[in-house]
Amino acid sequence: GPWGSCSTGSCEGLGTRVREVTCPALIGEAGCSNYRRPTAIENCSVAGKDCAWYLSDWSPCDNGCGWGDRTRTVTCSSVDESECVLPKPSISELCYNLDA
Repeated sequence: GPWGSCSTGSCEGLGTRVREVTCPALIGEAGCSNYRRPTAIENCSVAGKDCAWYLSDWSPCDNGCGWGDRTRTVTCSSVDESECVLPKPSISELCYNLDA
């Protein structure tokens, strides 16, 4: 029969899907004993569907006065970063602090 839907939701990694496998012979399963039974369960994923980057707030500028760097955490809503749209947002950038 046809494959069912994947057991995993959006961006949750791998899941499984199943299908019904029956023997069409009139005498039932015995009529198919010479044939390899098709797989009734397989791994699946919904890669790329609604995957998003989560961005933390920027850290304070690391220099008390003048040019410095600030950072943030960037994580994908999936455990597999390849499922999020590229390019990955930057985790650091230049900043300028006017405080003395």
